Amino acid sequence: MRRHLTLVVFAASCVRLDSGENRFPCEPDGGCLTGACVAGFCTVDGGATGGGSAGGAPPCFGAGCPRLCRQGWCWENPLPQGNSLNAMWAASPDEVWAAGDVGTVMRFSSGVWSLYDTPTRNDLYAIAGASPTDVWAAGSAGVMMHFDGTSWTSVQAGATDWVQLAVSSATRVAALDGNGAVALNLGTGTFVRVTSPLTLKHLASAGADLFAATSTGAYRLDANRWEPLDAGLSGQEAVLDLEGVGTSLALLTNAGLREWRGGGGFGAPRATPDAGFVFGNARQLWLGASTGLWRVTDGGLRFVSTASPAAAAVAVNDEAWVAGRGGYLAMTYEGGLRSSSFSATSVGSTFSQLDVTALAAAGPHVAAGTSAEGIDAGGSWLVRETLGPGLWELRHCVPRFGAVEDRAIKSLIVRADGRALGVLASNHIGRFALDATQCEYGTTGATHVASTADFGTILWATFDQYAYSFNDTLPTTDLGAPPWSSDDVEGVGALGSRFFVATRSGRLFTSANPDGGWLALAAGAPLVPAFATLAVSPLQELWAVGEGGELVRALASLSVIGPTPAVARQVRASAFWGDSLYVFEQGGDVHVFAPDGGRERSSTPARALTCAASSDAGLWVGGANGALLKRQ
Repeated sequence: MRRHLTLVVFAASCVRLDSGENRFPCEPDGGCLTGACVAGFCTVDGGATGGGSAGGAPPCFGAGCPRLCRQGWCWENPLPQGNSLNAMWAASPDEVWAAGDVGTVMRFSSGVWSLYDTPTRNDLYAIAGASPTDVWAAGSAGVMMHFDGTSWTSVQAGATDWVQLAVSSATRVAALDGNGAVALNLGTGTFVRVTSPLTLKHLASAGADLFAATSTGAYRLDANRWEPLDAGLSGQEAVLDLEGVGTSLALLTNAGLREWRGGGGFGAPRATPDAGFVFGNARQLWLGASTGLWRVTDGGLRFVSTASPAAAAVAVNDEAWVAGRGGYLAMTYEGGLRSSSFSATSVGSTFSQLDVTALAAAGPHVAAGTSAEGIDAGGSWLVRETLGPGLWELRHCVPRFGAVEDRAIKSLIVRADGRALGVLASNHIGRFALDATQCEYGTTGATHVASTADFGTILWATFDQYAYSFNDTLPTTDLGAPPWSSDDVEGVGALGSRFFVATRSGRLFTSANPDGGWLALAAGAPLVPAFATLAVSPLQELWAVGEGGELVRALASLSVIGPTPAVARQVRASAFWGDSLYVFEQGGDVHVFAPDGGRERSSTPARALTCAASSDAGLWVGGANGALLKRQ
């Protein structure tokens, strides 16, 4: 079932020790998931980070864990992966499954997570099974899939959005859509709609039986008929959730929690904090509410944790696992909630630009974004991978005034000497020093940045129709009003000693560095309806890509070839890797254009992509929720 919960997130960042161990900071109360709290850190032997688990093996969440890869793309940040998770199911005490957006299916076993290739990129809302080799997942637009222990295959189940699944045995599977209709698979491999006057809202399995609930009552499936159970609800009592716990049922209403153990109907409601949902297993029953997570005990409810978003939960042994937005994963352990999947730099944020370099001074990855959605200190920030794969370092922009500025970085360059230069939104530009948490402010209105090949001069192009350049000093040099008049700048690039500017209306301009002298290419006529991104090829050709996938090639001699119609739509980023041009769509699709004219279309395991960059070390793409993936 889909679950909605509000829980606290304790973001953790791993630090590699000289001894080869990994460690997490201790909890505020000095406790640790496993191991001892030594000098403020919890140590875990064996190369696995985090602690606590489904069945005793410490879960692996950090840099020493296997990379999760799908369709040739591997997650670099956040770890273990960054797609939102919408459902969970425990196959056994040491095996947990999770399903989520973009066809994501994950499996936790033997202390590590693995990621499956699935036959869909649709969002998955439910996952359940009869055994580890008989698992079902369902989601949007009629997606229904079955896992036989080796691979996932699609199953016909109609075109509706499936939001819940219940599996009572290998031959009894029920699916519920968003309109309250149910389809059954009774061992034939085919789902058949069950005609019923009931508008169902919840499904559950308990023992060998399938159960359902409307807003006012509970039912058991007998053959193909829903037979009412004696719920004993008052006229004002509304059902909020239904959950199978072993061979019994838990029914949550706005009056409290009722339990059914067969034959005798549901007992009197037990008071609960507020509206929420229930989940559990034969050993333990849990309540998720807007006030937090509660463990149901014989004496009442035991409070576990408070506030922050999660969408799915599952009971494993005597503990609870929760999952949610942006790949968030957490687990309870000895009365508290422990989060182990996010780096502190990426919670709720979006990477807007990447610059990838092999230089030791700059680190192998540098990304830019805004902290407005997730970083408690506020302000513009940089992150870079300096402590090892998957270990990110946060850099705030603290200007000369001493205050943290709340601005979003929109463009970024890493210079050969290791300094990063970022363009800040809200009418400021800034220069970041990667060896110190500081920055400087200069000219207002800047939105894009490019650098000539020798990094000697930086161009800042602006939305208010002006252009600036500078070397190592601020303020910048005003290049005067360029000929694109009131046309908004959409992207800038550098080729040799020249800068190029692509505009919103689809025009392309060039200027010799550093004194302006702007020239409109193609006689100033719009080349494409709207440029989206620029990329420089290994052959020193500048490629401009339109929002509709149109390609324009500009040479250092100022000749222009194009536009060439392409197949991409909603283009958000592009980069050359090897001798091929990779064009990324908003929805996560990738179009590869080879020098011989060949084209290939594929997909990444993420959506909402905003930026791409490449170097000799590889090709990266970034986007929403701090998503960063590397081409394998």
